[in-house]
Amino acid sequence: MPDFTAMRQNMVDGQVLPNQIKHKALIGALADTPREVFVEGDQKGYVYSDRDIQLGAERFLISVRVFAGLVEGLSPSTEDVALDVGCGTGYGTVILSKLCGMVVGIEDDSGLVGRASALLTELEVDNAVAVQGPLGGGFQKEAPYNVILVEGALPQVPQKIVEQLANGGRMAVVLNKGRGLYEAILITRVRDSFGSRVLFNSAVPSLPGFSATSVFAF
Repeated sequence: MPDFTAMRQNMVDGQVLPNQIKHKALIGALADTPREVFVEGDQKGYVYSDRDIQLGAERFLISVRVFAGLVEGLSPSTEDVALDVGCGTGYGTVILSKLCGMVVGIEDDSGLVGRASALLTELEVDNAVAVQGPLGGGFQKEAPYNVILVEGALPQVPQKIVEQLANGGRMAVVLNKGRGLYEAILITRVRDSFGSRVLFNSAVPSLPGFSATSVFAF
């Protein structure tokens, strides 16, 4: 039986801290959350390695190095309401639940939503829900959001999602710029003005369901 506790600490020491992650609550959440329960079978042996783990058709648990960089860029706080787009089996939703006041994880795959919901219950998370719906539309019912995390690469910034940001809200997403270039960007909203800056460069698997989505132009 693998020692997942030791593997988790090695992940933090070898992948998170060397990546200059400073957010103490995030580091603690990554160290405390059993990442192995979010995958099945043989994948459990690889879940703490620096790789993306496939959850199903076109869905991945993105590497913790990239995930942590995106979440730190969001500067989450306990007063924030968060949206986790493409939540998969709920790992990102659980991490955000330890950093934010309330979290909605949205996923269009009913099987993944079921698994995420079961894990939220199993881990006794009472400030987060997993809901089913088209990813490109976000989740207007609980908008606006202080924090929006997109767990996969997109070709462009989707207008319907970015418009669900609250005043002062932040959105982290990886954009596939083509020719092998990926940019993790942070989008911020101040009243009706939006800005963006590059956080870092790193590839992640694409998140499907956005080809017909209206594109936001800065």
